[in-house]
Amino acid sequence: MAAIHKDYKRIYYHLNNLVIKGIDLFNKKKKPLISRLKRLAPKVPDYTCPDIDFIVDKIENNNKGFTKFRKKLLIKKLERLRAQNDDLRELGKYWYRKFKDYLV
Repeated sequence: MAAIHKDYKRIYYHLNNLVIKGIDLFNKKKKPLISRLKRLAPKVPDYTCPDIDFIVDKIENNNKGFTKFRKKLLIKKLERLRAQNDDLRELGKYWYRKFKDYLV
């Protein structure tokens, strides 16, 4: 129960700081706020799947320096990285929709 209270306290602190810094989440002008936040947000990186595919192809076609075990391990790590990148992208879309639904 104390952890939940601490989380609410932390959320209130951050929301209060946003209002102080000039980003009023409870403003009546919600459309300009969303536009402003989108403009100030960091750029979403490009899809990394083609780069991962390129590296996997280079590893599979390399007959020098890698054992079969090492190749399999590297490819497994790259596929895991691809899945994590996709999960992060979906998570960003989820929170963007939630934030937009909350404001609109």
